[in-house]
Amino acid sequence: MKSKFLIVLTVIMMLSAFSGCYHKTIKYTDISDNSRISDIPEIRDKEFFKILPTELENKEVRDYYFNWELGAIGSASVEYRFSIKYAFDDYKNEIKRITDYRYIQNGKKLVFDNKSFSLPAYVADLGYYNTNAYILTDDDECIVHYIYLSLFEKDDLTINKNYLPKGYTDSGDTVGSSYSIFWDD
Repeated sequence: MKSKFLIVLTVIMMLSAFSGCYHKTIKYTDISDNSRISDIPEIRDKEFFKILPTELENKEVRDYYFNWELGAIGSASVEYRFSIKYAFDDYKNEIKRITDYRYIQNGKKLVFDNKSFSLPAYVADLGYYNTNAYILTDDDECIVHYIYLSLFEKDDLTINKNYLPKGYTDSGDTVGSSYSIFWDD
């Protein structure tokens, strides 16, 4: 009798403990929702978002997607991506703007990387604490792909897998490299 009571008590305590755990998801697929992203908490290295173009409504945006999932432990998984097709001169100006970017707090520039990706990239985070923030450039098509991934399992991502860094593992680590321009480690 005593053991049944302890089992029932344990089950009740466990249910009570886990009842506070929840899963919340915010998903946007329309560029008109883009300004709402800045109000969402629990996004690592949010400084990256200041590098991205903000006035998307007047641009030829392709493949806009934002998915934010807050899990039980308080860290958010984020998949954010969009691509912009530019006219040739606008494309060159955008590449210049990207290459001129410096993080104000430490002066670091985006890292140019033409080995870890299928397209040339300008990288802010590569596998740093499960976060990848980078900009892929397609000179042939004059398209720029802006990508931010954090804490998502590889199989749960909707992104074209060709746009992931080589060595991308589950939850956002990358084999052989981990850095961030936003942190001095």
